[in-house]
Amino acid sequence: MFSWLKHWWGGSNRRRSLDGYQWSDAHSSPPKERLEVVAVEPSVKVGVDLVEGPWLRGGVPSSSDPNQVRTELLRALYEEQEGQQAPEDEAFVQRLIQVVGTQKLDFPPFPDIARDLDALLKERDPSMFHVVRLVEQDPALVRRVWVAGSGAAFMTAPSGLHHAIARIGFDALWRIGMAVCMHSQVFRVRGYQAAADDVRAHGILVGELAAWIRDEKRGHHYLAGLLHDVGKLVVYRAASVRDGLTAPNTKLVQMMVDRHHPALSMLAADAWNLGDRVTAAVGFHHHPISGPDEVQDLARIIWAADVAAHTAKATRAGRECGGLAALEQLERLPKRSGAVIEKAHALLSTIEKQEAEEAAASSVQAG
Repeated sequence: MFSWLKHWWGGSNRRRSLDGYQWSDAHSSPPKERLEVVAVEPSVKVGVDLVEGPWLRGGVPSSSDPNQVRTELLRALYEEQEGQQAPEDEAFVQRLIQVVGTQKLDFPPFPDIARDLDALLKERDPSMFHVVRLVEQDPALVRRVWVAGSGAAFMTAPSGLHHAIARIGFDALWRIGMAVCMHSQVFRVRGYQAAADDVRAHGILVGELAAWIRDEKRGHHYLAGLLHDVGKLVVYRAASVRDGLTAPNTKLVQMMVDRHHPALSMLAADAWNLGDRVTAAVGFHHHPISGPDEVQDLARIIWAADVAAHTAKATRAGRECGGLAALEQLERLPKRSGAVIEKAHALLSTIEKQEAEEAAASSVQAG
């Protein structure tokens, strides 16, 4: 089923144990043991009108255990640092090593408002009064709920926040609340803002699409889809430099993104305490059958949503990336491949419209 993906990434090298490695050394000194650097597979050029599927660019974590993933990732980063010639490139990899060596990846905590909203909406019959009081605590969340409840589907603006919430429903409110983390300051990355914005928008699209594929209004599928590429932000933040400093080579930054973002996404989900299933699924979304049995189905849905989202965006640019053919190879997909891509197109349009309305609302409020 995924033999072509296995062929793409090749077999795995035997790894030596790092059981004696002390995490307190992660900021200063590399492990004593060294391994050969595994060369990155070259990009495949498939013609002028056919582009390589972006979902092919991503590694596979060494384990479903975040601690082991961190150990193996540090090993790889130290090896890559040794191979750098330019001081700015070596400094970039060193910054990435320092971040990976911390348990929280320098990310702020997962928003309390999202956790509180999740807990409240899990109640058998949530009180609208309590829901409104909670949402009111976060002005950014209020703005997004108001925009969602004022869309073109409604003839008039809502009479109040409670009316806006009633219009969109608790399921949509939950998804808006979970996406609060995607609007955090961690997505403000100097020098890479366009790329960071793309990660955020793509995560929301994949989350919405994964939930639709599984007919799940709220839960693991949306969260895993939302955060599957968040590891890319870790790389972009390490690559961002202040005025007067030389930025690292953009090809090196992109190589780090392509090679390591699944493992970094896994560590981010673990840092945010989002549960073992979400953590493993984001790590193995590029190669679901390499993950634990209990998360393979979740990872497969994220993979399918990722493929469809990239296909929809490529089609808009007038390019073909082979997404439909890739989805056709996936067994037991709950929805037809063509229907999944059609839904991706529809969600992409909806999300873009909502973001434009949010931006307009923010501009008016600022003015």
